[in-house]
Amino acid sequence: MRRKRKHSQGDNAKVEIPIPAMLDMTFQFLSFFILTFNPPSVAEGQMDMFMPAAGQAKAKTAEQVDPFALSNPENEPGVDITVAIESRLGVIDKLTVKEKENSTVIAEGNLKELKSVLATIRNEVGPANVKIEADGALKYEYLIAVMDVCLGVKFQSVGFSPPPDLIRR
Repeated sequence: MRRKRKHSQGDNAKVEIPIPAMLDMTFQFLSFFILTFNPPSVAEGQMDMFMPAAGQAKAKTAEQVDPFALSNPENEPGVDITVAIESRLGVIDKLTVKEKENSTVIAEGNLKELKSVLATIRNEVGPANVKIEADGALKYEYLIAVMDVCLGVKFQSVGFSPPPDLIRR
């Protein structure tokens, strides 16, 4: 047999929510977060590199843009040093530092050796533009590591060129 519960009419308990206490806590949280907020610096995440010159747009629509076309050399700043990165499986296989007439090969992606070669060039040449020419298979982690080495040697202008293996296609 089922039992029925009897609800008396006088049992309507009124639930009260303490609004003033909640408002106090809300303002305490708000003041805590405002006082402890530390905005990031302006330079955080900033990468100094030279981009192609604005020039005059020749494409009327987005479909007319060829992302693999070489840019006009008249619009580009002079490149003094090129760091070529060869990669087959996403890691650095070989680094080549090309100056105007000299070329230095750094095997197995030794970033410490790259840093010493670039530091030597920086001491001889002074401020120069660096262009990084990486294969399309290279993972971004290694590309950014090479860029950090270039910026760590105090080259102010570091840029990228299209991957040479994608241009040849």
